[in-house]
Amino acid sequence: MGDFLLDSKRYLPPAFNDLKRFNNRFNKMFGGAFGLVVTAAVGLFTLDKIPQLTQIKRQYPASIYGAWALDLLVVYQAFRPILFLLLVILIPVLFWILHASMRSRGLKNKVNNKMEQLGASVYANSPMGFVLTSLGFEAKDFEE
Repeated sequence: MGDFLLDSKRYLPPAFNDLKRFNNRFNKMFGGAFGLVVTAAVGLFTLDKIPQLTQIKRQYPASIYGAWALDLLVVYQAFRPILFLLLVILIPVLFWILHASMRSRGLKNKVNNKMEQLGASVYANSPMGFVLTSLGFEAKDFEE
């Protein structure tokens, strides 16, 4: 707590005599600002409201892909720790969606889907159906 709120050194200007630390701080701020500027420039480039850019995009359609690749590279270099954290969070979500999309192709699931279309309650036998019933919800509350 004292390190974050009660320390008076928090409001001091940066130490200009420690050149290595100051350069590191400057490089990080410059890299972040450069990433934002490149992202804004690529965003403006892909808009259709500027006639000169629309003409360039018609003449060189691959330039959009190159600009986005450059933009992604700059953003990756500028925000690498944040992107790593997002990647750690989003990979399980990706596997969750992939698993859900592959599950609907099995024979048992196709039979359950047909039974569900006919009006039978299939959710009561599934693990999620058991959790919902124990919480007091009915599976029909979530159906259309």
